[in-house]
Amino acid sequence: MVDKKDVLSILSKIKDPELGKDIVTLGFVKSITINGDNVVIDLALTTPACPLRENFINDIKSGVEGNLGVKLDLRMSADVPKGAIVRKEGLSGVKNIVAIASGKGGVGKSTVTLLTAFALTKLGATVGILDGDIYNASIPQMLGRAGSVEVKDGLIQPALVAGIRLISISQFSTSDGAVVWRGPLVAKAIRDFVGSVNWGNLDYLFIDLPPGTGDAPLTAAQDASLTGVVIVSTPQWAALSVALKAADMFRRLKVNIIGIVEDMSYIVCPHCGTRIDLYGEGLVEGKAKELGIDYLGALPMYPDIRKLEDLGFTNAEELNLAEPFINLAKRIAARISVIDISEKIEGPDEKAAATG
Repeated sequence: MVDKKDVLSILSKIKDPELGKDIVTLGFVKSITINGDNVVIDLALTTPACPLRENFINDIKSGVEGNLGVKLDLRMSADVPKGAIVRKEGLSGVKNIVAIASGKGGVGKSTVTLLTAFALTKLGATVGILDGDIYNASIPQMLGRAGSVEVKDGLIQPALVAGIRLISISQFSTSDGAVVWRGPLVAKAIRDFVGSVNWGNLDYLFIDLPPGTGDAPLTAAQDASLTGVVIVSTPQWAALSVALKAADMFRRLKVNIIGIVEDMSYIVCPHCGTRIDLYGEGLVEGKAKELGIDYLGALPMYPDIRKLEDLGFTNAEELNLAEPFINLAKRIAARISVIDISEKIEGPDEKAAATG
């Protein structure tokens, strides 16, 4: 009869390549039940968007069934980790807070924020968006509505729009006119959205930051206890050079750089399916490698997304996400998991030194 030790011996040889440790040591294996020649394994990954999910399934099945001659029932779930960060009252149930930044306007940062949130929601995660672009809030327009908010027990309750919890300055104004505020007011608004909103229990909260390296990004970095930041650039040096300045700001603030996204990188010919690199290729990836920043991938110009954003999504099912967007969300989620688990293994000081 198969013993639990035999199963554990097999599982302890299966490693997470990004963390460099086996799935038993990492705590992925929650339980093992053996009944004769039937083995039930409960495995909890660090994100429902795990890009290595199929690899783990294949390795476990081939290892356990192939070596032990048993019938395996592998039950998969996800338990998104939380780093060692202690957060404020309204954020206490948020496991990860991720800023999306560019330093420059017009590179599709809000689109990357929204599509990543949609992808992770579709994959089973609970997600929120803090629209930090006070002057030019665009997330509510892309979602088709801002949603209503209310105050309960001294905390603002975010709206639930298309399955995503949302806070934006648009929810507090009936006017379509410009927001004409000096920096301190912008910083206060970000601070209120961070500390005075009851976000509830979320796996991921994304903060869509405005361009620049001024009050809004600084306040978010210093008040929101960020897990990390994703940098967005288009593949021209004029955009990339500014995006790298934003990355430098976050490095100085000791915020983890999750990686860089190359947005609006190419189009796919609707007639022949050929990829056309509009602005050349290799610039963003090459610079990221040179600077030791993870390259999270290239995103295409996708006409259907532009149409839906202009009209406004009314529900998440309207969006049939193309593979590059799903893969981006998985890579971001995987990098977040590495940061969280490394923080627990190494401690915050060592983690910051290794990944900041």
